Amino acid sequence: MSANSDLHHAAVLDTGSYDEAFDVIVAGYGFAGGIAAIEAADAGASALVCEKMPNAGGLSICSGGTIRCASDAQGAFQYLKATNAGRTPDDVLKTLADGMAVAEDYVKRLIARVDGASLKPQETMGKRAGNYPFPGEDSFYNLQVQLTKGYDRAQLFPQVRTRPGSGGPEMFWAINENIRQRGIEVRRSTPVLRLIRSQDNEVRGVVIGGTGGERRIAARRAVVLACGGFEWNEDMKRQYWEGMPVLTASSRGNTGDGIHMAHRLARNCGTCGTSTVAMHSSTRTLIFRLRCASNAFPTGILPAKRRPMSRWCRLSSTRTAAAT
Repeated sequence: MSANSDLHHAAVLDTGSYDEAFDVIVAGYGFAGGIAAIEAADAGASALVCEKMPNAGGLSICSGGTIRCASDAQGAFQYLKATNAGRTPDDVLKTLADGMAVAEDYVKRLIARVDGASLKPQETMGKRAGNYPFPGEDSFYNLQVQLTKGYDRAQLFPQVRTRPGSGGPEMFWAINENIRQRGIEVRRSTPVLRLIRSQDNEVRGVVIGGTGGERRIAARRAVVLACGGFEWNEDMKRQYWEGMPVLTASSRGNTGDGIHMAHRLARNCGTCGTSTVAMHSSTRTLIFRLRCASNAFPTGILPAKRRPMSRWCRLSSTRTAAAT
């Protein structure tokens, strides 16, 4: 991770002075950012979505748009445990598996609000099982959203170049319609530049950029970092990717912003300190207390404590930063 990028994303101290305030601020508007904002709104929170690119959707809108589901949560857990080979805690894998088991119902609730939206027939979805012959491989199946009424992909998303059979634009349209119907504010060409933190490293808000210059926005409940990966950050690719060169089809906005901000926040807390971070999926949010790993690796982030999603937006006194 380059020193210049790290410094650019360094958190700033809370001075108590803000230009505006929301309960939840989401950085990045792809599938993850959109779902995070929807979940916040449905929990009664005011939400703001900040997307640094002029067109929303990130990498998600260019993807196949396939939602990986599971018919059996326990089978999915067994498969995920085998594929992760002890590198991921069981409770994290269990959360993912449980979410995959209810993902179909969640998508159905989303598209029920979108005129002309439906699920593609299962016989058109191709491979159903996992990729490897591990226990639970037969637990998985795929879903895609299709739109059949008043929908012209080329007109709505002229910037997107993807296969005609992919479902990324359709899934994003369904999410965007849910965002619009809930009145959630979305600001495009508005990058989240830095986190705002207290002296004890509690996240209090963000500094955003844009045509009007920098603004400080308070987050009463949470900041969700859904900024994508680093496929367009050459320094990070050289540091973390084993093979070079790699030609990606990702969004040019994927420059590792959220990763840099989270690392800087962890570094500020010192090797014995902690920072609160909420990790969000389409079906569940886990709130972590993060600590630096060791003196030998001061920028490492390890989970120290978790709380379930049911308490996320109810914790009026808890301000959190979220990493994906």
